[in-house]
Amino acid sequence: QGHAQAQLNVGNHYSQGEGVERDVKKGFEWFKKAAAQGLALAQFNVGICYSEGIGIERDMKKGFGWTKKAAEQGLAQAQYNVGDSYFQGEGVERDVEKGFEWNKKAAEQGYAIAQLKVGLDYSAGIGVERD
Repeated sequence: QGHAQAQLNVGNHYSQGEGVERDVKKGFEWFKKAAAQGLALAQFNVGICYSEGIGIERDMKKGFGWTKKAAEQGLAQAQYNVGDSYFQGEGVERDVEKGFEWNKKAAEQGYAIAQLKVGLDYSAGIGVERD
């Protein structure tokens, strides 16, 4: 078992083709090793890979599951993506109230796009009482 941050870095190099030939499958494999050790950013990357079909067969449910693990650790971008998944019903049953709550968590951390989304949701009364 290796160092999670180093595994994430190797995954980034493979997925971006930095210093090595680009290989998204190898990138995914390295992300998964780091994610299995609980590294939030690696879990988020694994979620993106599954959701987008990058280096692995597309699987929205697995993508949501990995992204939610990162969100539960407080990664703002993951929290926003989990909220968006709930709003869209992608990889999870649609639930606008849960979507709003996850976006609010990201917004409270200063994640700008989540702040915009929360403001619009309050204005329109989507997932929350209109205010």
